[in-house]
Amino acid sequence: MPGGSGSEDYMLIASGPSQYAPFLRAWKDFKDNIRRVIKNQPGWAEVKGGQRRGDMQAWCRLEGRDDAEAAYSI
Repeated sequence: MPGGSGSEDYMLIASGPSQYAPFLRAWKDFKDNIRRVIKNQPGWAEVKGGQRRGDMQAWCRLEGRDDAEAAYSI
């Protein structure tokens, strides 16, 4: 916990074919999709191609349980 603030960190991971989940096409799309429900988070997002053609994998770090639960419900 940085600075001893008591904040918890969570990881949001999403994967699947970008054909059915357009927010997986690029890191900016993934990040913007999450920011529709959470303000100022995530600070970064990573998206890369999966093993099968068209499959994508995305992840980001979120701070705080309430924000994480909101993102998980998207």
